[in-house]
Amino acid sequence: MKKSFLTACLLLALCTMYAQSTAQKQKNTSVKPTTEADMLTMKLNVLKDVLLLSDEQFAKFKPIYEQYFEKVSAIKKNRCKCDKSGLTDAQIKDCLERSFDEVVNLATLKKQYISEFSKVLTMKQVEKLYSMEARMKYKVRDEMDHRTGERVPPVIMQENHKK
Repeated sequence: MKKSFLTACLLLALCTMYAQSTAQKQKNTSVKPTTEADMLTMKLNVLKDVLLLSDEQFAKFKPIYEQYFEKVSAIKKNRCKCDKSGLTDAQIKDCLERSFDEVVNLATLKKQYISEFSKVLTMKQVEKLYSMEARMKYKVRDEMDHRTGERVPPVIMQENHKK
């Protein structure tokens, strides 16, 4: 009796584990593309919680952050997205210059928005905002890698494989 009961429990546990792993696989294969509006909403929700904003503070912060987010997105849209392997030296130089310009423009924008954010937030909150943005960027990338099951190796590793 005990043996059959233990066997039944073991089978039930195995079935449950199999069902969970199948559900996770199905969840990971149905990756829904995320729009900029979705990203903005997610970021605002996280920032409201992390920065401990009151409803009144959040109401003032939200339009400033939306404007900031639009400007960041506009700068990032000029990113060089082409396959660099088939480019001429002049085209590669142009891509490099554009990517460096993007970094400079983003840094300039962040510097300008310190004063805008400080109208609503304390300086500690502003610092936390910028550090959270950096963390969110990496978390989003890691989540997308996890969902797609792909991990893009760094450029250095790709070049080592070509040799």
